[in-house]
Amino acid sequence: MLKKYFLPIVIILAFLTTSLFAQFEVTKEQKNEGIEQMKSAVSKLSLGMTKSEVDELIGRPTFETSYGHFYCFSGEESIALFYDFFGKLSSAANNNNFDLLATEYTANGINCYFYINGKEIETSNPVVFINGKIYISTEELEKYLVKKVVWNTDKEQLEITKNMPATNTKAAGNEYKFRDTFGRSEIYHAIRFDFPVFIDGKKILTSNSMVTIDNKIYVPIEELEEELEIKTVINSEKLHWTTSRNAGRYMEITTNVPVTDAVNYSKGMYPAIVSDFPVFINGEELLTVNPIFTIYGKVYIPIEDVEEYFGIKVSQISRIFVPGVRVLSGLNITTKILFTDEEILLWKEKRAEVAKLKEDVAKLRTGMTIDEVKQVLGEPNPELKYYVYKNGETLVARYDKNNPNWLTYISNYDGFNLLSTGDTVRPVELSVVINDEELFISNPMVMSHNKIYAPIVDFAEALGIIVSFNKDKELLEIITK
Repeated sequence: MLKKYFLPIVIILAFLTTSLFAQFEVTKEQKNEGIEQMKSAVSKLSLGMTKSEVDELIGRPTFETSYGHFYCFSGEESIALFYDFFGKLSSAANNNNFDLLATEYTANGINCYFYINGKEIETSNPVVFINGKIYISTEELEKYLVKKVVWNTDKEQLEITKNMPATNTKAAGNEYKFRDTFGRSEIYHAIRFDFPVFIDGKKILTSNSMVTIDNKIYVPIEELEEELEIKTVINSEKLHWTTSRNAGRYMEITTNVPVTDAVNYSKGMYPAIVSDFPVFINGEELLTVNPIFTIYGKVYIPIEDVEEYFGIKVSQISRIFVPGVRVLSGLNITTKILFTDEEILLWKEKRAEVAKLKEDVAKLRTGMTIDEVKQVLGEPNPELKYYVYKNGETLVARYDKNNPNWLTYISNYDGFNLLSTGDTVRPVELSVVINDEELFISNPMVMSHNKIYAPIVDFAEALGIIVSFNKDKELLEIITK
């Protein structure tokens, strides 16, 4: 069964030396290539396979975490494989959390309004969520968005004929709003429906399968945006828990949207590769206990961990929607900060301890026994059961619950597994203000374990720094102006 804590994941794995400053965009051709690669790999798998059998069929994973084994393909496509207690393959999820080895899914009906040009109508069939993706029936698709939908029995394929461009009144200017509330939805049984889809005679590749609900075909509408020339937008500012039908999040569909050459397909979680190269700032190695990530070939740095290096001060603005849950809305960064001698001394001491911590972690590996770990780290704090360093940083050793003498991971104070070569990060919509001036960046800010990560190249000009990759020395160099 698919683990609930798996987060949707997408990635382009590129060589750092050629794509350090790459944008998070892919072409449709790259997207389709990735989907074909992913589906080809999944077609070779079956439930119950061992890890060695999987490796023999589709190769070693791109990276492994405590969540699962990740395989990355072109066009930001990826799958995560999960194994049960006995080491048998139990699920294969794509970056939208769809288990591609499953044959059935749970579909949550949306208690929503449906508008066309401001006029409320009643849909014949429910609009549903499956793993966070919106599905509508082909009946609604034909009624409101396209000219014709036909199931070709002979060829066993779904054939869609789009509306004519703007001259067709059916397509011109239509806007649909779906308002969902959390708690008044019905549950539907969805069955995977793996057949090709053609739009105006062109085969369309989608990451997520079509499904049938009550013998009616449903399509993932967001994956057909480009082909149908529509745009779907979810208003996240309206997101809050409610049982009122007159409130909540809504989705807008707008027709006649021009097709672009490159589309950002990254709407869920991103997998981040722990960078295996050092970062130097003004000739001094950046020492941070949290990892530096490469995401889609671009270097991300925990922005709050480099205050003293850049001479900046980072503060957060937040709003509370639900008690105990913080929703970040913005970052304030002030540059040219003059730190006190006491602060500088504390940072120097902290860097020395971080260097010691990183040296200790470099000696550890998964599978070590408790005694072997103690030979490196010594005895843990008897009360906290943690390994405590002078600067307040801690390490926690975790062992397999079924084999308490087998080290599974080492986590720091912020919860990062320092033995892992990768992690999953969540994009966050933040306004960034530097010296009272809003900064607009082309790549998203991300968050992992409550740490905010920034694409450092996008901040270079505003922070007054120069970022370059030294190919000969294989290190990232940052110079503060």
